[in-house]
Amino acid sequence: MKLSQLANTIRFYMEENQGKEVTKLKLTVCPTCGNKNLKKVRKAVTGTRQGKRYSARDVEFYECPDCGERIYDSSALQQIEQHSNVGTKRRSARRLA
Repeated sequence: MKLSQLANTIRFYMEENQGKEVTKLKLTVCPTCGNKNLKKVRKAVTGTRQGKRYSARDVEFYECPDCGERIYDSSALQQIEQHSNVGTKRRSARRLA
């Protein structure tokens, strides 16, 4: 999943579930390949945001051993968001004349 897609997923998820209590995902089948051996793992997630690398350690998510698909729940998406600055606006420095 590209970071821009991840950012859109996070924004959509936050808007749809604002003010609701969210339960953890419990998956057993890969949505991409149909493998019934989906594993819950805890790994570092790395990527690039605006040309800068980031790493979120100890992110818990589901991963398919066959196709490599990764499925993140809300807490995993929030961890990634915090480390990648997704959704934050950078303020441009004002030029003093």
